[in-house]
Parts: sequence; structure tokens; C-alpha cells
Amino acid sequence: KCINDCSNHGLCTRDSKCVCESGWVLDDCSITSIELESRTTLRHELLQAVVTVFNETNSASITMEDIKLNSVILTDITRVPAELEPKTKTMATQFFTSLVETSATIVQQTAIDEEVIELFGNVINNLAIASFRSDIAAQNKNLKPEYELISSAVDTLSVAMTFNRVPNEQEIVIVQPALSISAVRQDVANIAQYTVLVPSHDKNLRPSSVTIPSKF
Repeated sequence: KCINDCSNHGLCTRDSKCVCESGWVLDDCSITSIELESRTTLRHELLQAVVTVFNETNSASITMEDIKLNSVILTDITRVPAELEPKTKTMATQFFTSLVETSATIVQQTAIDEEVIELFGNVINNLAIASFRSDIAAQNKNLKPEYELISSAVDTLSVAMTFNRVPNEQEIVIVQPALSISAVRQDVANIAQYTVLVPSHDKNLRPSSVTIPSKF
């Protein structure tokens, strides 16, 4: 059975996928191509306005409440993957990275609280889905730039999650539908002989492993 029975604007195939009538789009043929174009434009313009206001604000006056508010707004803007153009996804990811980096500047000597980290998790989840969901990825033959951008954003977030935390304290975890991130600050003694397992795509092969040497 197809999603929403193709909204009465398409035919459901044997593999439960909609073939939309001319002028109708999305997985369930629920809106017209004109409406989709209007929505993608609106989301891009909204994001552009939010980014402009943030960038024009004196950095010294930005508070953690501003970071929270902008994270919530960014989550809402990016919550519908089909309505995000590539340039919107790029701008959103860059803005997300800026929010994370700014939050570390604001707290200075303390750790970023877990409420903020959870909000960041909501955003990066939306961005990951928007970039790598199978139907969207199929339309984009070159995913490398988006992959590198998302990976860089995840790296920035991982560093922020351990910022000013005590080594070996309880790990900070983000669990979202599209990705999970676990971060804990380690001291040198615990990093020594630290083994990282890399699973293989072939279930018949054992996972590879890399051991960080004890001598630095």
C-alpha cells in the first residue's frame, strides 16, 4: 500500500511507490510542483533572514538563549527534507556550525548544557535526513560535498559536547532517527591502547580495528 494512497493524484505500483500524475510531486503526490517550488523558496528566504539577523548581531551580546531560539527556528525550517534546495541545506549546515561554535564561546569556562546539545541534535538530524534520505540522494549524483559538510558539522558538535567537561566523566549522548553521537573526554592514559572497531559492510568479514599506540 502506498503512502496516503498517493493522495488520489497518482498510481500505486507493486513495490508500494507512487507514480504521480503530471504536475503532482513528493512520495505521496500530495502537492503540485508549483506549490513545492513556492515552499522551497519560502524556506530558503526564511533561513536567509534568520542568518542575516544573527550575523548582524553584536557577538558580545549573543546569549545562550539566542542560541536556543535560533536552534529551534533552524530545526523548524529544516524539518521537511523535500522542501530544502541544495543551497538551503548548505546554508543551514553552515549556520548550524556557527551556532555550535558560538555556544562554546559564550560558556567560556563551563560546559555546554545538555538542553542545548539536545537542540543541536534535532538540527543535525534534520540536516542528515535532508542530505542522505534515499529518495533525495537518488536525485543527487554527487553527494561528496554534502557528506563532507555534514561530517564537518558533526565533528564540530562532537568537540562542543566535550567542551570543558572533566575527563572520563559520563559520556554525552545524542540519539536521533538519522544518527547517534556519543562523546566523552579522555585523558592520555585512557587513550593509550584505545581500540576503534570499524564494522565491515560484508557480514562474512570480521570488523577491522585500529589501536592507538601507547607511546606518543
